[in-house]
Amino acid sequence: MEYAMDVQNLVMSYPRFTLKNVSFKLPCGYIMGFIGENGAGKTTTIKAVINLIRRQSGDVKILGKGIDEALKDIAVVLGDSSFPDGLTPKDMNFILRNAYPKWNSNTYSMYLEMFNLDPSKNIGTLSKGNKVKVMIAAALSHEARLLVMDEPTSGLDPVFRSEILDVLHEYVQNDENSVFFSSHIVSDLEKISDYVTMIHDGEILFSMKLDDLMNRYRIVTLSKKEMANVNRKKLIGLRKTEFGSKALVLNGDFNADKYALDTPTLEQIMLYNIKNEEKQR
Repeated sequence: MEYAMDVQNLVMSYPRFTLKNVSFKLPCGYIMGFIGENGAGKTTTIKAVINLIRRQSGDVKILGKGIDEALKDIAVVLGDSSFPDGLTPKDMNFILRNAYPKWNSNTYSMYLEMFNLDPSKNIGTLSKGNKVKVMIAAALSHEARLLVMDEPTSGLDPVFRSEILDVLHEYVQNDENSVFFSSHIVSDLEKISDYVTMIHDGEILFSMKLDDLMNRYRIVTLSKKEMANVNRKKLIGLRKTEFGSKALVLNGDFNADKYALDTPTLEQIMLYNIKNEEKQR
């Protein structure tokens, strides 16, 4: 199997934070959602993977190659950066067509029109959301095989976020292109992801197919009486309610004939796992 991204034992140590042997694999042709709370290590991981910060240890392969060799095959959209304010989207077309051998001006113009962007308007005058739209348009216009996105949709309205999800779904339809997509809007990732990787406090808690992940867990609703008799070791995170408690549990640990069970959302899986990790410290 060919992997768009293969990260093994990535370590980054800072005075107050450490990435601890971060490892995951994204097969070609799929979208991976990267989740975790603020400060969990998502942006640090991404910047280390694409060499924006120097890795202290670990190995990264992009499409089977080292990062320097694979740079032409990667497109990156970071939420904390944009093109120079004094330039226009039209100016960026002239710059980027000289930077990327496979730059397609027609594709770029198509996305600018799709995103309702004026190619002659200074980027500095655009809203944060429209600046991100210009970056996404550019990222999709040079035939990159791997699109890496870090919080690109924060500040964008729900209609445009939905449009971006449709664009990403179309982008991977050739079974060669892949997307690694970090976002705190977990519901967006649940709609679009084939795989999900979760990081918490610098460690990977899980990295697996979304379908398998959703089938792995259930939300159990427990009355106060049931809570008094339940095996608490089976509860992954716990939230008390007025009438009892809700907990994340492994599918199969509780009998559906005896307990009220529901399929969790991806956001619930993330939040309950974080609570479980904090509880164990």
